Amino acid sequence: TAPASGVFLAGSFAMAALGSRFAALLADWLDPGGTGGAFRWGMAVGYGVLAGMMALLATTPALWLAPVLLLRGFPSGLLNPLAEAEIHPRLPSTVRATWLSVQSLAGRLAFSLVLLGLSWVVGDDWSFETLRAIFLPFAALAGFGALVGFARGWRAT
Repeated sequence: TAPASGVFLAGSFAMAALGSRFAALLADWLDPGGTGGAFRWGMAVGYGVLAGMMALLATTPALWLAPVLLLRGFPSGLLNPLAEAEIHPRLPSTVRATWLSVQSLAGRLAFSLVLLGLSWVVGDDWSFETLRAIFLPFAALAGFGALVGFARGWRAT
């Protein structure tokens, strides 16, 4: 399992790097005039990918979904450069590193709380039905995030 986990983690990071590579291209495509809507459109695309992945995981208990899990790093790899491009011009350089560190810490703490809450909900029952009951609401939430992103992106252009 250790070599397989390492290969899987490397593949996930490679997908995140690929997402980062395409972030500038996506920003230019989504916002050719440079009006500042690229982050909103990119957020919508990222949340849309997440919603699709979670919906797929919730509806299909198949081993072929392992390659889909490699894509889990792609949305964050896509959104992080877009978010930093929005943040950098707005924050003075004296507080930028602190802001990004606090933001990262808050994200990790929120993720830890979600995992803690899910562990209480799931308990010892790791059946497909239990996981589906968890994935479907989160897929709906990610889909809602994508719709909000599309609405904000549409309004900004």
